[in-house]
Amino acid sequence: MKIAILGYGRDGRAAYEYWDKSGNQITICDSDEKIDVPEGASSNLGPDYLNNLGQYDLLVRSAGLAPH
Repeated sequence: MKIAILGYGRDGRAAYEYWDKSGNQITICDSDEKIDVPEGASSNLGPDYLNNLGQYDLLVRSAGLAPH
């Protein structure tokens, strides 16, 4: 399953630990270009981090990220 984790603060890190299972392709999406992304995860960082979300099977939104 292709999963995008939107926001990689406390909630995003917990979501990564939960979804980091065999067969899942995880992409970390965050506005902060300087975060450390876990080995094996893809990333979409910077001001356009919410572009192209339609390519994922599941979006996991951190609580601090506005829903719109």
